Amino acid sequence: MKKKMILTGFLAAAVVAIAGCASQETPDTDERETQAAGEVRALAEASYPQMAQDPDEMSYFDEKTGEWDGDAFSEAYDTWWSEKRAVMDLPEADGTVMAPFAESSMRQFLTESGGENRIFSPVNVYIALSMLAETTDGSSRQQILDLLEAEDIEALRDHGENIWKLCYSDDGAVTSILADSIWLRDDMEYDQETLKILADHYFASSYSGRMGSEEYDKKLQDWLNEQTGGLLKEQAAGIQMAPETVMALASTIYYKAKWQAEFNQQDTREEILH
Repeated sequence: MKKKMILTGFLAAAVVAIAGCASQETPDTDERETQAAGEVRALAEASYPQMAQDPDEMSYFDEKTGEWDGDAFSEAYDTWWSEKRAVMDLPEADGTVMAPFAESSMRQFLTESGGENRIFSPVNVYIALSMLAETTDGSSRQQILDLLEAEDIEALRDHGENIWKLCYSDDGAVTSILADSIWLRDDMEYDQETLKILADHYFASSYSGRMGSEEYDKKLQDWLNEQTGGLLKEQAAGIQMAPETVMALASTIYYKAKWQAEFNQQDTREEILH
């Protein structure tokens, strides 16, 4: 049985990219009139994988008899660990896909900060650009493929899906959610097959509404808050979409983990952090 090290902390970041959207089908007249009244439609919603839960040793201890069911615990632990192991065996786990992009993009985002602190998530930007590549074609798509050093859109799709899986955890000990979404203007045409690809491979939800409306902005803000555990309420409240916006991509990451050995409150006090 392998032991594990569990760290603790919160991390939530939001990245929003705006771009044009090419597509092939359009809502009918009745749907447009309904949405013009303020309705926001979910065109495709992501379904996150179910994970085996990290077993708590105390759950297998009978306080009345003092007995510990080691066999049941080992079985549960092996199931949990086999899922973890399968994800860590993905080819992207060695970092060779993300490393070049992370190195080059961090120089762009983190230099010349003017002395202010900045947080940057290369994974979010990589996934957002991958989704953008799915919604484009021709030279625009090729430029993104070149930037991300992907051979073709199929290879990029595989990289994006596996990177998402490497970031994802919801096993009771570690919560790490890389959430993505695409926001479309209701009077524009869109390709339903593309939205399905985004949901199936990038676990991204798609929505349609009247750009610039209070209802649509509220839906986006609520989505950001839901995906980040409410940690970015102030930032999310200031995000609005202009009426002329054709498409918006939103990518967030939320992280929460527990200590393997939790702090004793009596041993915790305020001090200066160095």
